[in-house]
Amino acid sequence: MILTREYRDRWSAVAKTIFRLLFLYSTLYIFMTFFGQAFGGLMRWFAETVLHWGADFSTTPTGSGDTTFHYVQWFFTLFFSLLGTVIWAIFDRKRAAYNQLAYWFRVLLRYYLFFFMMTYGFVKVFKTQFADIQLSKLLQPIGELSPMGLAWTYMGHSVAYNVFVGLAEIIGGLLLLSRRTQTLGAFIVIGVMGHVAMMNFTYDIPVKLFSVHLVFFAFLLLLTDIERFTHVFFLNKATTAISEPIPSTDTTYTWVIRGLKLFTLLIVIGMFTFQSTTVMNTRSTGKIAAPFYGIWEVRTMVKNNDTLPPLKGDEYRWNYVILEHKRRALTITMSDVRKQYYTRLDTVQRRFGWHASEKDSIPFNFSYQFLGSDALQLEGVLETDTLSVLLVRKNIEDFELMSRKFHWINENPHNR
Repeated sequence: MILTREYRDRWSAVAKTIFRLLFLYSTLYIFMTFFGQAFGGLMRWFAETVLHWGADFSTTPTGSGDTTFHYVQWFFTLFFSLLGTVIWAIFDRKRAAYNQLAYWFRVLLRYYLFFFMMTYGFVKVFKTQFADIQLSKLLQPIGELSPMGLAWTYMGHSVAYNVFVGLAEIIGGLLLLSRRTQTLGAFIVIGVMGHVAMMNFTYDIPVKLFSVHLVFFAFLLLLTDIERFTHVFFLNKATTAISEPIPSTDTTYTWVIRGLKLFTLLIVIGMFTFQSTTVMNTRSTGKIAAPFYGIWEVRTMVKNNDTLPPLKGDEYRWNYVILEHKRRALTITMSDVRKQYYTRLDTVQRRFGWHASEKDSIPFNFSYQFLGSDALQLEGVLETDTLSVLLVRKNIEDFELMSRKFHWINENPHNR
């Protein structure tokens, strides 16, 4: 076997070459994951001089992992890994094996995967990666959604599904902490991250490069134990424990390592729990108060003393007003044009600040009055027009996506 966890006195030339390449490529990629942004100038030089792509690209993080900068960084990693393999092979050609280095290489891959499995897992268990479906999405035709928007809406619909997928990722990551369970952990990570990578490709989610590498690193770990794995799961053959090179068998060393693992686990769990609960609290406090929250249908709209009829295609008359966030409101016109307004609310004097541009202190330009629990009257001036708008809250349960719940028994498929 070219890749194996088992100790071998001598490695073949092919095994040593492949190991050098995988080691350099993986470690350089992992390094760039955390510190790549600091080498923007070097990446521009590489893109200009080696790739001949030019240096006209942004290095500012945008939330995408598939920017030009990331592809330049990937080619940089591949290029210097190949070059480094050649240099390493020349200057270290007499070495018989890399047992100890291979051991620490596996440790690096295990903990790198562990960290990101916990990252992926916790944001799903706490449902901070895929937020609840926004009210505006309920009024958006499915044909107007981007593939990524469709995927985010699909994932955001179900808390239980998020928890299920998140726990699978967390379990895979936890199993990687121990050498005894790393093969099972790698197998689970291949499954869950293979699913993530496929979603990224088929729904154009810009984390393709990163997710593929997580699958690749998990596959490398599985390959190091592939013979025993194949014997158990495919050939129905007996297998035995392997003699894996470890730095020390001293009892003190063993307990120190176990303590460090436990400490790392507690720190990671505490960090991600704190981060996730903070995001949840921020989202909760960012929502507008309950009396205003909702999708409001515009029943009447009077502009400069003229009542605007609800004519399809009218680019001015509002059809819906969505109040979901404290500082923002969204209007949808009769021609389906969406416009965001920045808002400010005074519940004591019953005033609304409602403007198209964000200001440090948005002036109040509307007064409001509740006419019952589900009707809201707005009076004021927007830009140069005097407006009087009657809003009636739409029942969220009218949307079948929100009202349809789980059923044990379905006599017929409910696929609408």
